[in-house]
Amino acid sequence: MRRQLSRKRRRKGTTLVETAFILPIFFVFAFGLMQVGHINMVQRVMERACLAAARLGATDGITTDEAETHLRGILATAFDQNHVAVVVKDASVFDTGGDLPETTADFGNLPDIELEDTETGDLFVVRATLRYNDIALIPLTVMDDVELVSQTFARHE
Repeated sequence: MRRQLSRKRRRKGTTLVETAFILPIFFVFAFGLMQVGHINMVQRVMERACLAAARLGATDGITTDEAETHLRGILATAFDQNHVAVVVKDASVFDTGGDLPETTADFGNLPDIELEDTETGDLFVVRATLRYNDIALIPLTVMDDVELVSQTFARHE
């Protein structure tokens, strides 16, 4: 009986020590999952917004500003869209071949387009770019260079 009491007294703080080691690891894992889920949600909203803006822009009588406003309206339902850079550019240079631009600056060098003045079959691109830390739940320095990009190519109908 005395041995059991002595053993219980020696193990009295074990649970507290184990909790002190495990709890921080659990919170880092839980917050990491939340960040990944948030990145995924933002990326999906951006993809759907670009697609919707391109579909709208492909119809007659829609201006570039109206397509961009439509895109920003969709983004505003999920997060602060003021940090998003939106471009609508003429992509007809790709009809003759060539490599797609790889950087945001390369897309910026494409010619501007006014969707209202396009002809049937003209190719254009709607692109949205966002630095993740601008809308992150918990901004992290390791995420400074993470850019979320979504784009949709469409032809005017």
